[in-house]
Amino acid sequence: MIDPYEHIRQNLDIEEVARRYGLEVNRHHKALCLWHADSHPSLSFKKGRYRCFACGASGTALDIVMKLFDLEPLESVKKLNADFGLGLDFKGEYRPDTAKIQEMERQKQLQKAFSD
Repeated sequence: MIDPYEHIRQNLDIEEVARRYGLEVNRHHKALCLWHADSHPSLSFKKGRYRCFACGASGTALDIVMKLFDLEPLESVKKLNADFGLGLDFKGEYRPDTAKIQEMERQKQLQKAFSD
């Protein structure tokens, strides 16, 4: 049996996951931190993990999904499986919360429009 957590670590790029769910990762592999009010990118991505140099938060792609969507670890694995087509076999289905993703994108665009 495949360990789904290890499968995610090996098959998903953390920056791709961050971008898919609305984080803007710059060319220096940094983004605004999700764990504190951040005005300059302090969340750094390296070797499949993130670390914030301002608040010290660190973790994996799974942690990003858990934080953004307020999910438990297994629910986050199911979401990543569904959203990225990983082909992991779970009983029951998880459907992507497209409404929440769209709302996050709308909020990001509004924030960007007001900051320019």
